[in-house]
Amino acid sequence: MALNPIVFTKKIIDSFLKYQLTSYPFEDARLNKQMKELLSGGVTKKTPLMQGPFVSLSQTFRQGCLVKELCDEKILHPHLQEIAPYPNVYGHQEKAIRAIHQGHTTLVSTGTGSGKSECFLYPAISKALQLRDAGAPAGISTVIVYPMNALAEDQLGRLRDLLAGSGITFGMYVGKTPDAQHGVPLIMPEHSSRKEYQDKVKKYQEEKRSETVHPYEEVCSREMMRTDGKQPRILLTNVKQLELLLTRGIDAELFKNATLDYLVFDEAHTFTGIIGSESACLIRRLKAFCGTPDHTVCIATSATIVDKDNPDAARDFACRFFGDVPSNVECVTEEYQSDAWKPAGKYPPAPKNPDELLQQTLAEIEKDANTPAIKAIYSQLCGRMLPEGCWQETLYDDLLTNPLASEINRILAVPRSFVELADIIKNCIQRPVSEEEIIIYLVLGAAAQRNNRSVFRPVVHAFVRGVPGAVVTFPDGNEPKLWLSGDDAFVDTFFPLRIFTCSTCGQHYFIHFLKDFEFSGDKPGGGEMTEGNGIYWPKGTPEDGARRVILLDKPIYAKDENDIEDDNLAPVYFCRHCGALHEKNVAHCAGCGAVAPLVQLYVLHDSEKHPGYLTRCISCKMQSHGLGSRVFEPVREVRAVNVADVHVLAQDIIHNADRKRLLLFTDSRQDAAFQSGWMKDHARRFRLRGMMAEILKKKNKVSFGDMVYYLSERFDADEALSRTLLPEVWSREPKESRPVAHEKEREAYLTIQVLRELTHTARQCIGLEPWGRMKVSYVGLDTSSDFIQNLVAQTGCPPEDIKNGIEYILDLLRRMRVLYEPNYKLCSKYFEDGHNFIQNGYMPGKNPPPRGIKFRRDNGDGGNVYAFFGSRQNQYMQIFQKWNVPAEHLEDVMQSVWNALCELDILTSVTLLSQKEQPLPKCSGVYQINLNKIYLEKNIGYWKCNHCSRRTLRRTPQDQCMAWRCNGELRWIKEEPDNYDLQLLDGEYSLLRPEEHTAMVPQDKRDRIENMFKSPKDNMVNTLVCTPTLELGVDIGGLDCTLMRNVPPLPANYWQRAGRAGRRNRMAVNITYCRPVSYDKAYYDEPLKMLEGKVDPPAFNLQNYILIEKHVHATILTCLNQLAGDNSVLPADGREKVRSVLKNVFPSLITHYLFDGDNIKTAVFDVSSLQEIIEKHYGRIKQYVDEVFLYRWPEGDKDAVSDQALADIIHNTSAALYVVVKRLYRRLHWAYDEVRRLNDKRLTPGTLQEDDQAHFRRCDNLIKKFKGQLVNKKKTDTVDEINTFNVLSVEGFLPGYGMDTGSIKATGEIPFSSGGGTLELPRPTAVALREYVPGNLIYANGQKFVPRQFMLAAGMEIDEKPSFLVDKEKGSVKETAPSADPASGEETVLKTISVCDVELAHQTQISDEEENRWQMPVMVYAIEKDRHNGGISYLWGNDAKLDFRRNVYFCMVNAGAKNSKADAPLGYPVCTICGQSVSPMSSDAQLKSFMERHTERCGKTPERIGFYADIIADAFMLPDRQNPKIAYSVMEAIRMGAVHVLDMHLQDLQVMAIPHFDDDKVDAYLYDPMPGGSGLLTQIIEKFQQVYESAVSFLENCSSGCETSCINCMQNYRNSFYHKYLDRHEALEFLYDHGDSLKFGHEIPPIGNTSSLTVPLGEPANKAEQRLQVMLKKAGFMDGEWQKQIKFKHKLNCKFGSTTPDVFYPPQDPDDEMEKGLCIYLDGMSEGIHGNPQAQERDRIIRDQLMNDGYEVISITMIELDDKKAMVGYFRQIARFLVGRDLARKIADDTKWF
Repeated sequence: MALNPIVFTKKIIDSFLKYQLTSYPFEDARLNKQMKELLSGGVTKKTPLMQGPFVSLSQTFRQGCLVKELCDEKILHPHLQEIAPYPNVYGHQEKAIRAIHQGHTTLVSTGTGSGKSECFLYPAISKALQLRDAGAPAGISTVIVYPMNALAEDQLGRLRDLLAGSGITFGMYVGKTPDAQHGVPLIMPEHSSRKEYQDKVKKYQEEKRSETVHPYEEVCSREMMRTDGKQPRILLTNVKQLELLLTRGIDAELFKNATLDYLVFDEAHTFTGIIGSESACLIRRLKAFCGTPDHTVCIATSATIVDKDNPDAARDFACRFFGDVPSNVECVTEEYQSDAWKPAGKYPPAPKNPDELLQQTLAEIEKDANTPAIKAIYSQLCGRMLPEGCWQETLYDDLLTNPLASEINRILAVPRSFVELADIIKNCIQRPVSEEEIIIYLVLGAAAQRNNRSVFRPVVHAFVRGVPGAVVTFPDGNEPKLWLSGDDAFVDTFFPLRIFTCSTCGQHYFIHFLKDFEFSGDKPGGGEMTEGNGIYWPKGTPEDGARRVILLDKPIYAKDENDIEDDNLAPVYFCRHCGALHEKNVAHCAGCGAVAPLVQLYVLHDSEKHPGYLTRCISCKMQSHGLGSRVFEPVREVRAVNVADVHVLAQDIIHNADRKRLLLFTDSRQDAAFQSGWMKDHARRFRLRGMMAEILKKKNKVSFGDMVYYLSERFDADEALSRTLLPEVWSREPKESRPVAHEKEREAYLTIQVLRELTHTARQCIGLEPWGRMKVSYVGLDTSSDFIQNLVAQTGCPPEDIKNGIEYILDLLRRMRVLYEPNYKLCSKYFEDGHNFIQNGYMPGKNPPPRGIKFRRDNGDGGNVYAFFGSRQNQYMQIFQKWNVPAEHLEDVMQSVWNALCELDILTSVTLLSQKEQPLPKCSGVYQINLNKIYLEKNIGYWKCNHCSRRTLRRTPQDQCMAWRCNGELRWIKEEPDNYDLQLLDGEYSLLRPEEHTAMVPQDKRDRIENMFKSPKDNMVNTLVCTPTLELGVDIGGLDCTLMRNVPPLPANYWQRAGRAGRRNRMAVNITYCRPVSYDKAYYDEPLKMLEGKVDPPAFNLQNYILIEKHVHATILTCLNQLAGDNSVLPADGREKVRSVLKNVFPSLITHYLFDGDNIKTAVFDVSSLQEIIEKHYGRIKQYVDEVFLYRWPEGDKDAVSDQALADIIHNTSAALYVVVKRLYRRLHWAYDEVRRLNDKRLTPGTLQEDDQAHFRRCDNLIKKFKGQLVNKKKTDTVDEINTFNVLSVEGFLPGYGMDTGSIKATGEIPFSSGGGTLELPRPTAVALREYVPGNLIYANGQKFVPRQFMLAAGMEIDEKPSFLVDKEKGSVKETAPSADPASGEETVLKTISVCDVELAHQTQISDEEENRWQMPVMVYAIEKDRHNGGISYLWGNDAKLDFRRNVYFCMVNAGAKNSKADAPLGYPVCTICGQSVSPMSSDAQLKSFMERHTERCGKTPERIGFYADIIADAFMLPDRQNPKIAYSVMEAIRMGAVHVLDMHLQDLQVMAIPHFDDDKVDAYLYDPMPGGSGLLTQIIEKFQQVYESAVSFLENCSSGCETSCINCMQNYRNSFYHKYLDRHEALEFLYDHGDSLKFGHEIPPIGNTSSLTVPLGEPANKAEQRLQVMLKKAGFMDGEWQKQIKFKHKLNCKFGSTTPDVFYPPQDPDDEMEKGLCIYLDGMSEGIHGNPQAQERDRIIRDQLMNDGYEVISITMIELDDKKAMVGYFRQIARFLVGRDLARKIADDTKWF
């Protein structure tokens, strides 16, 4: 039976609430009771962890005309009647098909599953059929562009089925399309029919063959598509491949005879921002290339592109995107069927006992109830009797006539909550309607079906959160009141305290922050004096330096204050109103003056090493542990663990879903990788526990070895299960090829996993032992044994209790891993991160060291050795004393027990080993428990201490708790009925099989995962943890539910994701998990803001000069390819010349640029021949470029494509190409130098260290890759790093379609056990600055990596390390000299290096032992450099100015990891010689070792350095604001005002605030992150009044009337990290004061070394000139005058009156009138290339005149800077002029300056 979404949702939420209760088990009865009350749930019961559910009904689309009618009207070809799957089309499909037939640009915006594809496929197929009938030559008629290959492949499958046997050719051209036809198997014979094709496909499916069957009509290879006469009529592709088709000469034949009747962009909402701008250019180029700018009909489809309330916005998008006029654009939206409902009669009366009736309904529907039961329920509901017959059909018919059901259908056209729905219905039918009654109607309506259609198709939307962060208040007396979040507690008006619980015993603690508090002596100290000479401590915050304090109201063991027995507790008195703490119980609070009685609490004594942190639980004595500089307390906050919460939701969704498939969306790749890896590990460990429990249930008792054997046997029999739970084993040793080795690896893996179950520590609450389902017994222990009988005689305890007590002791040792496993010595040796078991993912990293035990420790024993008996009391001695063993007999008794355990071989002698199998020092003579003496037994229930709440599975002597220093007694506990873990264990849950689906997963693996997910028979993958790219998704049919790991950024994102479920007439449930962050919290509070939010059409900008430059380059290439073609207008020799140049300058691989044979080229490749042919054919090229960029270009964007702008780009083409080629050349040289350095290093010690070996492989592979010798067979997508056109796209010469050309790349090696291969993770520079730093963890492909070796030399021309003064208190930096002294104690000098590519070191596989994704908190500060291209300063009001400047240089500085210690050093430990690093949070010993090792190896002590990144952007600056709140609020208001006025999205502009270093003011910035600028800031100035009014309007009209800001006004997903600074009232006050107009103030001149047309005097203008300056200085020449203007006496023929050489040297003899000076020109990097005829002639006239006037003139081309011979010649000329021949000879002989 189909899923019932109401029942389904109830099950999910009930399980989730049960899990929350299980996760936070308060031992305190008061808090436990409150927690249960808060978490009681259900669909109708209000729970604080769910908003909703909200319900809408999927409407039935209006039926349109018959396909036959469209054929009769000659709108469609008659053949469509035969292949269309349905006789009718929907109403919206009919409207779209008619609009397309009439030649209208058409936007189809209808919901998922509404048949959008048919809207363009039917016209496209009809046109192709008409061309076939007319005998037209082969040629492309329709191009369909997809944003994802998966969508193209999905559509390709449909075309195969529709067009097989039709004679209509079609094909897909994407990165994975085969080059040659011979690589395509299984093509049907010519003239095969559609039925023959379908039969063949069916046969292959039945045989479970994976090969694809291709119809004869499918053009499968690039080779065939390029063959004249074989071009497909319908081409499926993506924008990147379409770009290549237009620029590569080899693809020219593909568009021969192309009519381009239709151009389709599917999922058009994705073409926004930079990719939208690039695609708009591409569309114009494609139309121009095919000669069809006015003929092609353009179509765009998307579920979220047209807002019904504002279709003009979408129409404007179409005009700008496709180059059309508004009158020719048709917008098509959904139309719904309404005539099916025929309500009759009166509204039914209210049912009696609706709550009971609902429960009965749910129960009957769940078991697919019979007719009488449903009839009775329906009769009780509405008093109507169902007739005889199938109950689903009779119920279907009757509900359509039920007036109340009809009202529900009408009202639920939009999502509504049950409360709102009940109110609306009440007003309609004039009687109260309960939520239960509505739900019964929905449940029955979903179950009622006729012809597989339901009356209701409910779509349920639930917004769920975990416990946001529980707090307690004290509203009355000393009794705490529990709240699940601090926000909830605000209604209480009392001060909230965060609450934590001990993970072992459930003891609760309160965390508070107090000013001037310390408790290191006998009593609390510090604080302020009160009037009565008492002390009080006011509350504070961490930001103002307050001390963290741990409080509690009472220990769980204490009945009253007289029972409290801990010397580390001191009584204090807490003000329930303001949070102040008092030394004495006073009448009035000294902090707020409140007169209410104070609350008595207890404060814990500070730890000397970790003040403010709990180092030992006061109840169970569980201790904290440390890792490096971090401390892990034995408590956890009562707060959501996102990864576990989402896992539980996913687990229950899969278990209860009818179609067991789930898409789990997240907006972070790192979160997706972590969530997927965590879920995979957690799910399989749970399933392994379940399998162990099954074995124990059948066998009752098994040995350790037998347990491993039985598990192995099960996996051997069930290969699918084995592949799912043991993927590492299959990767390591495939069963098919190496069965024996596979079995051995499987045994090793299972041994480790079963051992992990036996070594749970007391703090772990998940596992068979903690649940009381498994008990361990020890072979040989018998109550009749002599030593047990002796103990019975001495203690008077029963023999069974004594045996249990000894087993308890052995359990303690076992859980401390004092355990001997003979095969792999898993607890007897060190396992460090490099061990195979860890690298292969068999065991987690950070394993504890091996430990052994002796009866008595020797003096020289190390920390790995425990003592059974000692001079100081330990836990084992205490246990025997609790058995009443006299002190004088204690040693003898314990010795006898020790001897007996050794004789029984339960304790066996072992040698503890290092990872290299060497005996550990100071560990001789130790023992461990012999694993072969262990049996695992079935068990139910456990014993629990009434004092410390620890659990044990054994009844010990006298029922005493054996825990350290605990005097409690044990009591028997049956299993908890509401324990979620036991529900999961016993419930035969479906196994969760998740996989990561992000761009970090290699393409071939992604394809494989998708295919497994889509397969209805294959259950290897049932959950995809995906990023927004899969919003578009593939049609996988019956998907019941989507789960979102965070609230999506926009309503459009939400509806795209929600639309993945409920296709093909299915019900749908969409669950959104709201994280405890401000953005998610806001939408949790008001979910309808997301469900009813505005959907904006895509926005993009066409004023970006850099973007247009790339497309002009591509257009030039297209034009040159046409000139070189056989149909060119050029003569044969002209065509051949163009072909020759293109072949040389644009080779197929970049190897041609870099190598001569096997050798690296001696100079940068010469590309000047390209400019020569461009200038020769300039007229034709310019005309073609104008046709592309001037045709219907948006009026407001025409400045970017002015005649001069386009001409300048054309003239500078080869210079732009040269910059890219030079960059590649330098990159290759760096790798070559590194290989040579490491080879030299290898000769000295004989071998390289492991990290150097990895670095060597990286560099060597880079050289091989550039040579074309390293082929990545797995890489099938377009981003191939040696294909010339792809490289030019990535590097920014050609369009890149959203590729980040300035990205930083991290590279790592995936372990062989996880598939092997190289992992490459590019990040934008700003992101890399935060993520790619030492010590941070990077999650990808189920693995964890850490940035380790930084490629310091990569891309660095100058070896400089700028230094900064850092003020952590203010969050500001200031550039300074490395040797500068801080001005105050608050500042520190920090050296930095540029953020650069980095090699990742593999850590471990992601495991469920890590609850939170580790992201190292870092300190990133910003500074504006005194460098920009000038601009304008505007006056805003009376006292403010708004500066608009272009190309402002910002520097972002990562100053190190955030640390709670004020004196923590800045920066990261990095060796600046080899680039190796270590985490700044490493222990002191690790840091010392790293420093010493690299001092010895590299000859220089590593430094603590920061990282910086330069960002260049156009920006507004609002200087000198009083505080960050005003800075952020005003700029955010302007940004959001601009969104409502301009064609932009919020993320198109960014807000930043930079504190001053020398005072307390802040500069506010609104900047444009798009390289080259998008023009948006200029538009804001032009429309400032409108932007201002829009900003004021949304600030004034916040619907919630918030006090500061909220999601209704200023808060959104993109600005979540500065929500705390946003205040609409501050922004409004500023806007009111300064008005709605800007006045011109003054021009801002350029500052610094910029690339603007106006260059500051005295400085080189670009990098080439900087390089020339460096060489001149190294050669010993004096400084010349840069950019010095020389005026002529009269204007020259070229109309120039002056010239500006790049560098000028004045005459050496001022008295010599004949000598005027030396002018040096560097050609190729200024405004013109000096290569076109006009520029060349102008330069010749100018320089001839200079020489006539007595100047010496030297002209150097930019290319010659890399030509040593040429530069020696030029420098000799300069030397002769400046000094004489002697220096000229010296310069020629000694060329170190080069």
